[in-house]
Amino acid sequence: MDKRNISAFCVLAASALFAETVSLDGRGWFCDGEKVEVPHTWNLKDACDGGIPPKWGGHNAVSAPSYERKKASYWRDLPNPVKGKRYFVRFLGACEKTEVRVNKTPVGKHSGAFTAFTFEITSALKETGNTLYADVDNSYDPSIPPNEGDFSMFGGIYRGVQLIVKPQVCIDPLRNIKAEPDPDTGKVTLRVPVSGGEDFVKTFEFPNPELWSPENPKLYTVKVQVGEDEETVRFGFRKIEFKKDGFYLNGKKRRVNGVCRHQDIGGMGWVTPRHAIENDIRIVKELGADAIRTSHYPNAPEFYDLCDEYGILVWTEIPVVDEVPKDDPLFRKNTLNVAKEMVEQHWNHPSIILWGAFNEVYQFRKPDGSAEAVLSEVRELIHSLDPSRPVGGASNGAKIQLNAVPDVLGMNLYPGWYGKSADKMGEDIANALKVNNRTSVAISEYGAGASVFQHDDVLRRSSPGAEWHTEEYQAYFHSVAYLYIKNNPGVWGSFTWVMFDLASDSRHEGDRHGINDKGLVTRDRAVKKDAYWFYRSNWRTDEKILHLVGTRMKEAKSENANVLAFSNAGDVTLFVNGKEVATQKPNEVNAVLFKGVKLEKGANTVTVKSAGLEKSCSWVR
Repeated sequence: MDKRNISAFCVLAASALFAETVSLDGRGWFCDGEKVEVPHTWNLKDACDGGIPPKWGGHNAVSAPSYERKKASYWRDLPNPVKGKRYFVRFLGACEKTEVRVNKTPVGKHSGAFTAFTFEITSALKETGNTLYADVDNSYDPSIPPNEGDFSMFGGIYRGVQLIVKPQVCIDPLRNIKAEPDPDTGKVTLRVPVSGGEDFVKTFEFPNPELWSPENPKLYTVKVQVGEDEETVRFGFRKIEFKKDGFYLNGKKRRVNGVCRHQDIGGMGWVTPRHAIENDIRIVKELGADAIRTSHYPNAPEFYDLCDEYGILVWTEIPVVDEVPKDDPLFRKNTLNVAKEMVEQHWNHPSIILWGAFNEVYQFRKPDGSAEAVLSEVRELIHSLDPSRPVGGASNGAKIQLNAVPDVLGMNLYPGWYGKSADKMGEDIANALKVNNRTSVAISEYGAGASVFQHDDVLRRSSPGAEWHTEEYQAYFHSVAYLYIKNNPGVWGSFTWVMFDLASDSRHEGDRHGINDKGLVTRDRAVKKDAYWFYRSNWRTDEKILHLVGTRMKEAKSENANVLAFSNAGDVTLFVNGKEVATQKPNEVNAVLFKGVKLEKGANTVTVKSAGLEKSCSWVR
């Protein structure tokens, strides 16, 4: 990872600098009278325990009554202000309606859980004895997206809070500098918003810039000074194109190998500091993936910073999930606002290649054309704000009018988990291309549930709503489904659902209620499931991988077992109790399946070998 930076300076009447950003994170906060540390959530346990069974076997945890939805009052003291300075407070994320006061003076309101918001508080400050108050409410509100969805809404000030101190004339904290780098010429146009003065545009040139890519995540910085104020802007030079036949990065066609990720970690919920996010990014890089879809909402600023640095392509999206209510002007307003906030807050990140407008709209009712009007407005707004990136959408059916809204279409396809068998993935992809009159799509979701405590020696299909999700079937599912995705010319990229297990309190399935267990890795990041190693064997070309599925299985119930292994090292030889059984060449997705392998009563040692690598486990029949 190359973090060398080249700096240029944009100076207007530069002098000694008198601006700073102070973190208000940590101790010193109270929530409803109790001492807390911010970032904070009150739903750490109840949002992932499946407390109240759902009325149906679906996934509407966003609106579920099974975890605490309330308004809570936060407050903390503020440092004494310096005369002549301006003060702003910035919340990086609070779920999901927030009213902010300083002392007794209201300074602003915000709706939406996933974007930052900033208010000036200068006029509300006293010389001494100032207190910041924030009333935060995660009560269900269908006028604020998302109004449905397969994930829990963790209430609270769950991201960081900053106190921003500025001179009278300053770079406007209520808006965002926009960098427009041209990879063909090396020119960078900076659009700088100024508070107390005139906005301005400045152009610089970087001769022969290095292009940003996952293989070379080259970043540049520019320091912007306005009077006594200064900010640093970071960006990268790269060119993205979505053509009829697929995705192009810096002029070269590229097959994207991605995963979906939620901002949810076991024991932390949505309170995910930078080190925790960076750990997630490292696990994704170790897998060999080069892309993340931020399902189903904008992530923390640190997430995009780290994707820039590590070289991860990002499909990020607004939280329009499952449903767009009919004739709701407030929902429309809130949706357009979160789209504007998403783009303006994150437009300088070279990692972002696609702005997403929706996921699985019309999940609970038949398409009637009502959602398309709002989503078309979202598309046009994003185009006006950022013409350099297309708008995407993730659909889960042949919803022709809806699927025509995005520039780039993703399809959430689940054969092998919901409905038909996994070997129908190819047919589903072909049908999606035909019905939607497209020559290239993304597979924006596909997956199967798995518990690391539930096992099966014959790879039987698990049932989505049942309490039996075997780790072995998940691995087998991916090895079959991905066979029809990997080299499919109609697929420009795929995003496995999902990288990590996540909280979804309305789910009652698998070995734990309240959890969507389709992750390749457990929610606490402690265990990489067998399916993780399937993708690592396919996506890592720099290391030899041999993995035996079922090493956590202790008891085999069948006399004739199915043994599945993944290898990118070459032919795989199977041994049972030291005796050679068979040798197979891995298929084009590096999977080998030995069917009907006879096991003796009692302990059996199962071993696979490939190119000097060896993996073993013990199964007792």
